[in-house]
Amino acid sequence: MKIKPAVFWPAVIAGALALHVTAMMIMVALATSNDSYAVEPDYYQKALAWNDTQAQDRRHAELGWIFEFTVEPAAEGADPVLRATLTDASGSPIEGAQIEVEAFSHVRRDEVLESTLEAAGSTYETTLPMRGNGLWEFRFTVTRDSDVFTYRETRHVWTKIE
Repeated sequence: MKIKPAVFWPAVIAGALALHVTAMMIMVALATSNDSYAVEPDYYQKALAWNDTQAQDRRHAELGWIFEFTVEPAAEGADPVLRATLTDASGSPIEGAQIEVEAFSHVRRDEVLESTLEAAGSTYETTLPMRGNGLWEFRFTVTRDSDVFTYRETRHVWTKIE
């Protein structure tokens, strides 16, 4: 039995379109059901506040503060320690600041860890229940008196001693 071209080619085109629509529906279902799928909170308001962010960056330059941090891998059964230093332009430690951090892995953006770093001499530190090595984003807010300083960094972090 031979299929007529007048029937065969429209059936091929309809089949290809149906296959494409089905594949796209599967892709949408997979993309939106993934645990790592997340949207930046308040992204629209952050975009509207772009000028404020630029003004704050200029204020950072005026302050001359230098912020550095490390994440020390955790021993078995413990959480990694995040340790930060805050110095002025001359390298003198800045004490009496309140430092808050938000941290999240790029693999699990919807799981944001938040903590306040405690002063420990000239450094500030906290433990975070970070699970998994890889790219992590850290967002710090430093407040001292009326001065506000923000710092953001993405880095590869080893959270466990292996």
